[in-house]
Amino acid sequence: ITAGAVGVVAASNDGAEISNEEYRRRMHDKIEQMERLHSAQDSESDSVDKSEQDDDAEKSEPFLGTDTEKELEVEVGGSPGTENVAAQGMISPPDPEYGQAGNDETRLAVAMAVDEEDTPMLPAAIEYDPDSKPPLYRNRRFRLYMIALVIVSLVVIVAVVVGVVTRDDGAPGAPTAAPTTTLESTYREQFASEVGDKVYKEGSPYYRAADWIMFEDPLRLQPVAPNLIQRYHMALFYFLTTSNGEKPWNTCNPPGENESDKCTYIGNEIEGIVDANATRWLSKMHECEWQGVFCDPIQNIIALEVSNQNISTTLPTEISSMPYLQAIAFYYNEFSGKIPEIYADMKQLVSLELHYNMLTGTVPDVFWQANALQLLNVGSNLLSGTISTQLGMLTQMKGFFLFQNNFTATIPTEIGNARFLSYMYLYDNELVGEIPTEIGQLTLLKEFWISENALKGRIPSELGLISDMGKRRRLLFCA
Repeated sequence: ITAGAVGVVAASNDGAEISNEEYRRRMHDKIEQMERLHSAQDSESDSVDKSEQDDDAEKSEPFLGTDTEKELEVEVGGSPGTENVAAQGMISPPDPEYGQAGNDETRLAVAMAVDEEDTPMLPAAIEYDPDSKPPLYRNRRFRLYMIALVIVSLVVIVAVVVGVVTRDDGAPGAPTAAPTTTLESTYREQFASEVGDKVYKEGSPYYRAADWIMFEDPLRLQPVAPNLIQRYHMALFYFLTTSNGEKPWNTCNPPGENESDKCTYIGNEIEGIVDANATRWLSKMHECEWQGVFCDPIQNIIALEVSNQNISTTLPTEISSMPYLQAIAFYYNEFSGKIPEIYADMKQLVSLELHYNMLTGTVPDVFWQANALQLLNVGSNLLSGTISTQLGMLTQMKGFFLFQNNFTATIPTEIGNARFLSYMYLYDNELVGEIPTEIGQLTLLKEFWISENALKGRIPSELGLISDMGKRRRLLFCA
């Protein structure tokens, strides 16, 4: 029912003067009148002004506001004070809550007038687009991916923080985790260029030495430091010769808690090699100050002397890549295994002293071609084999020591070509044959020890060609 329409009045059956037929007729007339009113509204919708007038009329005039209506009010039982109620098309005031005409159960329900202006506004329908997609943040899969990404990021951050804290607070000597930072990778890449991928193997001396440089070294060298690589080599040498620090040297090990950087070094008490003011290895001092490390004026390591430290590993080969190293002295230890051939490839190497160890095998052939070599001392080991005829190619050789080993065969005649040879110790071997006459060509020879062998024949008269023969003769026959 639209605005302007009024309700239908129901009359009580008790004492009604209007017959049922009359009531039905009147109701039928009112219904037709309502239909005509609606038809008129539809036809007048094209005219705005007329439509507004009609709407006002509908709102202001009740449907039953005629004489007939008044007549109906009187007939139904109008009483004083009921004209206003009847004017609204009702016998008695309606119950606004339940829409009933009065409280009498015998009365009929009344249709109330509805004002279009009070009709609630309905939201406009949204056109559905089958091709449209919801916003990205409403996509369920996108939200799941974002949640997973956040979780993974948190796990990585926690792992990095825990790794750093563990490394800082961990016990000294404990290996750290694999590289986690760009700076750490920069360090290890430089070390790998010297020793290979072994620097990435956790628990190895190569890895341990890198960790010491990066996290424990009091000097805190940066990757661009000019002495970074040689300091790493020295740290690596220590960890290689102490089984990762498990078997420390006799003296001058890294400083412990409440220890100073100074130590008393005992190289050989018999020979008087003692230094009460030595510097410990892996201390905060420059590596050139560590005991047994010798450098040139611009602090490049040129010599390494580590003696009487009870080292029982094999000879480390990594030091062969040190570009300025000229002298190696590892005597009075317990080094085992073979003499590394790679030592002979060190073009700058002029002195190799490995005496009083437990080395086996023989002198590699490549050493007979090391033209720069001036001193070779492998005495008092467990070496065997023969003295190569290429000995004469060592034209710069000044000291040649093979004593107390198991060398056999004869002394090669080519020895006469080593014209700078001054000291030669061949005693206590299994050499046979005669002393070659070419010995007389060694005009600079000062000491020649050949006792305790299986030599035979006469002493060459050519020895008389050597100047100051008296002094050398006493050394020659020393047993």
